[in-house]
Amino acid sequence: MDTGQLAQLVFAHLQRLHRTELMQSFRELGSGELAVLSYLCYERDGATAGELSAAFGVGTSRITAVLHSLEKKGLARRQSDLHDGRRVLVCLCPEGRALAEERHRETLGNTRRFLETLEEADAAALLRILQKAAQQSAAGGHNGKSA
Repeated sequence: MDTGQLAQLVFAHLQRLHRTELMQSFRELGSGELAVLSYLCYERDGATAGELSAAFGVGTSRITAVLHSLEKKGLARRQSDLHDGRRVLVCLCPEGRALAEERHRETLGNTRRFLETLEEADAAALLRILQKAAQQSAAGGHNGKSA
């Protein structure tokens, strides 16, 4: 099978997988308000809007809109940095932390249930492939452009 045919099959299977409960969980954790809450909960509580913008690869105006919505809902707050009053830090409120932790647990549960449908060797192979893909992505191995 040539790489063109292989690419078509991979694409078709990823589209089907995209519609599953597992991938829905990952999408929710990876975009918008829940992504920011998860970042603050598991990466860096007290990040600046600029750090959040860089972490998600979106403009500061998008982050500002998300932060405004989170503040309105009582999930996060902005406060001046005690060490540098020019900096504004984004911090989780207890309700925001609880929501991020709950959704994280749900996603781990969905992942566990998915892995339980696989044989152990297939689960290990999936992990190996995901690790390799993540390493290549982090190293700039694929930038989405054709050669």
